[in-house]
Amino acid sequence: MSMISWKNQLLENLRERDALQKSASDENDAFKSIQLLTQRLNDMQIRQKLLEHKDTESEVLAKKLTEFETLRELNNKYKETINDDKVKLKTLDNNLKESQKVIDSMNDSYQQLHDKFVRFKEESVARNKSLEIVNDDLLSLQIENNLLNDRISKLSKENDQLIKRWMDKVSKDAETLNDINELLGSSSNHT
Repeated sequence: MSMISWKNQLLENLRERDALQKSASDENDAFKSIQLLTQRLNDMQIRQKLLEHKDTESEVLAKKLTEFETLRELNNKYKETINDDKVKLKTLDNNLKESQKVIDSMNDSYQQLHDKFVRFKEESVARNKSLEIVNDDLLSLQIENNLLNDRISKLSKENDQLIKRWMDKVSKDAETLNDINELLGSSSNHT
């Protein structure tokens, strides 16, 4: 290769390099332009989203206000319900106190009746013991009465037998006396 050709080659390479650099520079400028446009587009999209978001925030805020009003109304209803429940609870509490008074009164009455029952039971036990004693005494008297009736019956029989024997003896004695009187009467008539 000769010197000229080498120089020409070098110049040619430099020109190509310059052309490439210019082309690269143009591409670089185009890339920078695209980058700027992309950045602007991104910024615009962000602004659009912010605007949409503001609209969405307004809608969300409106929804939140509606929900808040609904919750406020619901809260007021709950407060009314709670107040009604408080009144009912107070009424129930008063009823419970009255019922407790009635229960206490019934407990007092029950205790009085129970005490009366215990006293009555004690009196009944004492009366039952007294009745048992009276029954025992009555049974003893009945046994004594039966024994006395048996004795009276035996004594009556003995008395009847004695009377019969006595009557028999008196009869016999009377007959003997009559016989003696007859004999004496006949013998005095004979003399």
